[in-house]
Amino acid sequence: MKLSYSHYRRSFQFVILGLLIAIPLLNLLKIDTIQGILCSIGTVNYEITCALGALQSMLANREINFSLLLSASFFILLAIFLGRVFCGWICPQGLISEGGDKLRTRFFKSSCKPDSLQRYHLGRNFLLSFLGAGLLATFLMGIPIICYICPIGIICRELLQGTMLYKIGGEIIVVMIILAADVFVARRGWCRYICPVGAFYSLFSLFSMKVKRDKESCVKCGTCQRICSMGNAPIKDEIVKTCINCGDCIDKCPEDALSFEKPRLFKNIPIRKTG
Repeated sequence: MKLSYSHYRRSFQFVILGLLIAIPLLNLLKIDTIQGILCSIGTVNYEITCALGALQSMLANREINFSLLLSASFFILLAIFLGRVFCGWICPQGLISEGGDKLRTRFFKSSCKPDSLQRYHLGRNFLLSFLGAGLLATFLMGIPIICYICPIGIICRELLQGTMLYKIGGEIIVVMIILAADVFVARRGWCRYICPVGAFYSLFSLFSMKVKRDKESCVKCGTCQRICSMGNAPIKDEIVKTCINCGDCIDKCPEDALSFEKPRLFKNIPIRKTG
């Protein structure tokens, strides 16, 4: 069977989800080599922290914490070299939203359209404004405002609570509201227009790996823009900051006209299509 980016990505997403469930169970059994949740996970010697969460912590405390910066560097470097792969390959809310997108496209086929550049810029402005407002509120109020509404943290906390206490808290309703909005209001609306984590990592993706089109091979069938849940149009070379490098458009292109362009720092290292 031919393996595609989507096969690898889905496997990776479920591995991450499995770890979020397995880690607290192992900790209950006194196997605590790895501890924590996706927002902050690691060993005794090193910890990987959500970069936006780390920034909020420093803003709330009004101080620079170098150990926190170090722990946040992993996801920052990931964004610099690979773009918003956190959103497409790691984020548990992204996995849920993809499920919602499948429901939406099944019942509302006419909604499978790319964003116009005008709509993209409006969405981008709102995305960054929401992020900026959250960071400003964090600084003024001294508490990590964004963390309280971030579905990633909510999902991780609910998985932890459900695993260890066998119950689910009320904040899971935030995830349900996002899912409902994705299905009935706007396709992947949270990820495209609101998510502060995605907005933050997109700021570092200027020189990252991107999808590119081979104009000679492309027959302009439009498959890529129909398949893209994030509103991009590779057929027009309109691949913007909402791209999460999921690879779906590459997998579905019937002419193999799409591929990942190498990060600028690694131009001389070939990246082959899977298969």
